[in-house]
Amino acid sequence: MDNTEYWKFVKDCKLQKDRKAMPSVRVEIIFQQCNQDLSKEGKDRLESDAGEMDASEFVEGLVRLAAYRYSKGSLSERLDKMMDEEVLPNACSVNTD
Repeated sequence: MDNTEYWKFVKDCKLQKDRKAMPSVRVEIIFQQCNQDLSKEGKDRLESDAGEMDASEFVEGLVRLAAYRYSKGSLSERLDKMMDEEVLPNACSVNTD
């Protein structure tokens, strides 16, 4: 999943319906953090960014989005809430507007 597809996912799932709770800058930072190999340092870390998320990086992105979006509950509860309230009802739904 590249950056454009990631943003389409965020918009389709309406994860930014409250921009104060999930600003665009934070969404972009989460994408970048998921793409970097944090075991490397300096220039090597920057070069490790492939520009696309693989499956494990996408899951990491979901967890990071949920952790930032919601402030109450354990990490698993936050992820469950995001999946139940925003992702599952909105993902792959047809836009009738």
